[in-house]
Amino acid sequence: MRLVVDANILVAELIRLRGRELVIRSELELYMAEKAWDEVCYELGKRIAKMVQKGNRQSDLIVWMIGESGVPPTGTSDPEILLWCEINNFILVTNNRSSMPVHLAEHLAQGRRVPGIFVLHPRAEIGQVLNDLILIALAGNENEYQDRIVHIPLS
Repeated sequence: MRLVVDANILVAELIRLRGRELVIRSELELYMAEKAWDEVCYELGKRIAKMVQKGNRQSDLIVWMIGESGVPPTGTSDPEILLWCEINNFILVTNNRSSMPVHLAEHLAQGRRVPGIFVLHPRAEIGQVLNDLILIALAGNENEYQDRIVHIPLS
């Protein structure tokens, strides 16, 4: 059987635990054009940002996505994103566990600073990630995560 699935449907499934379990099944061969995958990532990012905003009770939490207006475009190098975060005082939330520590070390070696980096665990439940980010926003102090990488979920 061959199916065509809209990016919004795939995004909706990726948010749900059951959907993620289905997508990673070995019997399922998922082929997707790079442009379609980019659309899925963009839509998933938008939905996660909306979920964070809905769950947020503090008006000073601002969530921007790479690729949005006023933010570095998709495809921007990690060192450039770190520089943008420093200049604009944003903590970076990323799933880049492999090269981000290297980029952070290079950034700090240049005498630069970064408000913080939160690295998401690949199998983290989205609900736990959102709860942790909201908890950090409510309970954390301004410099608590400066120049550090913190892994999410916290527990």
